[in-house]
This record gives sequence, structure tokens and C-alpha cells, in this order.
Amino acid sequence: MTAVDSSGNESSCSNEASGAAKLDPGGTDTIPPTGSITINSNAANTNATAATLNLSASDGVGVTGYYVSTSSTIPSAGAAGWVAVTATTNYSGNIAFTLPSGDGIKTVYAWYKDAAGNVSATASDTIRLDQTAPTNGTLTATAGSGQVALSWSGFSDGGSGLATSNTYKLVFSTGGSPASSCTSGTQLLLGTSTSYTHTGLTNGTAYNYRVCASDAAGNTSTGATASATPQAPADTTSPTVSITSPTSGTTYSTSSGTLNLGGSASDNIGVTQVTWTNDRGGSGTASGTTSWTVNGIALLSGTNVLTVTARDAAANTGTDTLTVTYTPPSTDTTPPAAVTDLTASNVSYTTLDLTWTAPGDDGTSGRATSYQ
Repeated sequence: MTAVDSSGNESSCSNEASGAAKLDPGGTDTIPPTGSITINSNAANTNATAATLNLSASDGVGVTGYYVSTSSTIPSAGAAGWVAVTATTNYSGNIAFTLPSGDGIKTVYAWYKDAAGNVSATASDTIRLDQTAPTNGTLTATAGSGQVALSWSGFSDGGSGLATSNTYKLVFSTGGSPASSCTSGTQLLLGTSTSYTHTGLTNGTAYNYRVCASDAAGNTSTGATASATPQAPADTTSPTVSITSPTSGTTYSTSSGTLNLGGSASDNIGVTQVTWTNDRGGSGTASGTTSWTVNGIALLSGTNVLTVTARDAAANTGTDTLTVTYTPPSTDTTPPAAVTDLTASNVSYTTLDLTWTAPGDDGTSGRATSYQ
């Protein structure tokens, strides 16, 4: 309170004081209780019709009962539906209550009365009942080498709205798609992000994903799904191959009609096959890969271009060539010199001896090898 003098000057406020109203003996109580109500501790949303009403009231003489309803009609003190409580000047209690079914805003009203039949003013609280899960959006999974990049969008909720924290749950498995509402699988993310990169994966293994959204009332969507299989980057590196036998050069001459080749090959992933061809005809597969050999390649007189090709699993190829000149041995067409001193001796009826001097060298193949 404040004090005012005759000149209109007003003091500052006094200290505060309070006291409970008491009836004079024989007096009548005409002061109603005051009270309040909250639903689920003043929560904004719920996904269940089962609720808890938090009741509180006070009265100078004593609160003796409460009345709760979804109707705003003020009950009389004698109406059916009042719940009696032990008379107390300050009442509080939590009671179970079933909200009307169907999504939407629910209002619950409360009144309190005292022993004199005074009924409090209307107290009320509201809560949104939302039992509808969010609508699923889409999930995109893009495979890389040893990883999968994931992103999602389009989730929505027309009731309580999407949750402001722990909005999305992302799970995965390698043995089929995780169960509806993300109740199985290994959790990768729980939060508000709309993208995630799953790393440390095995190339060639299929990974299955599901992302689910939750709303402010606690409902969870069935989830959107996607799968991806990480793959190693494409191999575009060609093998290398070298001919080292009979020479590591680019040309070779021989008088033999067949040739053996040998060499080596390498590749960043692995050589799978080594083959050869002769531009004069003939082809085949070498024995071995990183170290290889080919035996008995037939040559034609003149130039033979031999090409060796190494291949890898990605069909990349590398080549090396050797130009071989084959000159066959020359043919001897010069006869030996004639015998000029043939002499017969010791002649009998059945035998004789012949002697002669071997003919001279014909200049190509030496002395005669036989006589007739």
C-alpha cells in the first residue's frame, strides 16, 4: 500500500503482506476457489489419447472437489461428475484422462469447488493430438569407391510438424532393407542433417539404407529406402610388356625357320593374359603372364613382324614388337668335280678293284659324299 497526504503527495509502496481469508463465526463463505490445469505438464503435442492432467487449486477455507471435462459448460456444485478430495486450502494432483480420439487440438476444462458450494472460474489447457506419422520423402544413395553418399528430402508432417531435434534416423544393413520405421539395422545418424557419407565400406558389397522422420508428437514415418554398391574406380591403366629373348632390341635376324620368344609384363592391377601374332600368319597364347614364353613360332622367308600383347581384367592392353628377318640356308646346285683317274685292277670273273682320286672341292659343300 501507499500513504497520501493532504497535498496529494504519495509515499513509496509498503512491504507486502498476505493472509488467508477466514469466516467470522456464523458468517457465509462466498469466495470460490482459484485453480489451474495443464495437460501432460504443459506439453504442446501428444500421439496418445491417454493423458495426465496436472490440477492445482487453492481456497481460503478449503478445496473439496474438482470437475474436468472436454465441454466448456460450467457445472453446478451439485452436478454429477465432481470428484471429491480431502478438504485442503492448497490442492494439487495428477489424474489420468482420455482425450477424445481424432487428430487435432484438444481442450480440457477444470473447475474446483469448496464446502460452501462455490465453484471456481473455468481453467483450461490445450494440447494437439497427432497420431499420424510424417509423410515419407525420398532417399538418394550414390556409390563411390569404399563409400556411399546419402541425401534425403521431401519429408513433411501436416499435424504437429516435423520434430525440431532428432528429426531423422538413418540406418543400414547388408542383409536386406532395414525394417519399417527404422526399428532394425545399424544406426548411422540421429539428428536434423539431411545428408550423410557412409565411409570405410567394402567395394562390391551391397548396402541397404532407410531414413525415417519423426514429428513433434513422437510419430515416426515408415521411411524411405535406397541401396548402393561401392565400386573401385575404373581401371584405365594399360599393362606394359617387353620382349627380352632372343633380343631386347627391335630387330632380329635368323636362318632358323622357327623362333622362341620370352619376356615380362606388368600392370597396376594384374596381367591376365599374354598373346602373340605374326603379321605373316599365326597367333597364339604365351605361357605365363608376368614372365612369359612362346616356343616354335613359324617364320616365313623375309620380314616377320611379331607383336606380343598383354591384357588386364579391364581389357586394357599393352604391346611390344620384334621385327624378325628370316633368311633360309642357300641350296647347293653345283656338282662335284668329275673323277679322272679311275683304274681297274685284280680283275676276275666276279670281282675287280677300282681306285681313283677323290674329286676336288666344288667350292660350296666340300668333297663328294658318295659315288655311284
